[in-house]
Amino acid sequence: MSQHYNFQSKTGSYQIECRGNIVICTISGATSVDMANRYYEDLEVIAKKFSPQPWAYLGYAINHEAAVPEAESILRNAYLTCMQYNCISDAYCMKSAMAIAQLDKIRQDCRIPMPIEKRLFAELN
Repeated sequence: MSQHYNFQSKTGSYQIECRGNIVICTISGATSVDMANRYYEDLEVIAKKFSPQPWAYLGYAINHEAAVPEAESILRNAYLTCMQYNCISDAYCMKSAMAIAQLDKIRQDCRIPMPIEKRLFAELN
């Protein structure tokens, strides 16, 4: 699966690509509601293609600032959908304290017991 999914708005952008069974999302700027909705749609298409095979998600978000509060529930639903379609692992490269806090809350809401700190990395490699 070598499809690419892209979105760009005035406030932020993302690119999603698949490398084997790893979905890599590069995200920059701030996530608006429109961006979150499109992200969810794209991610659901990708997740369905993997199912029932296991896959992993890598968020490269070094230049991501945060999501607007109204987008958080959309992102939570995207996370739950990934779990439903057999995403078995996730990892992130993030610097923004706000974005990390939002992701941590989403993971807690989805009942992920592992602390976010164990999923954060300084670089993509």
